[in-house]
Amino acid sequence: MDFHPCRRLRHRRRISPVECRLARTLISTSKIFDDVVGLITSNYVEKVDIDKVMDGAMNGLTESLDPDSAFLTASEVKQAESSAPMPAGDVGLDLTRQYYTRA
Repeated sequence: MDFHPCRRLRHRRRISPVECRLARTLISTSKIFDDVVGLITSNYVEKVDIDKVMDGAMNGLTESLDPDSAFLTASEVKQAESSAPMPAGDVGLDLTRQYYTRA
């Protein structure tokens, strides 16, 4: 039996067709993600560190957005929220030296 999120949500409040499509997409994507994690944990040849797998997945999700997005682990969030000094970073500039031949 298919799961219809729109039917379930409509009895609580009126939702638009766009919200309904988004809900179906999210549920479908979540199922695929769950299936992949399940396959990894049950079939990988070595013992799987699920926390490492999930951190890697979250990292991949945020890196695919744009070059400036990043996923912070719980320890990184704690460090950012504390008064501890942050590690040195760069200013976001890449300097290159280009040579041109003029004729």
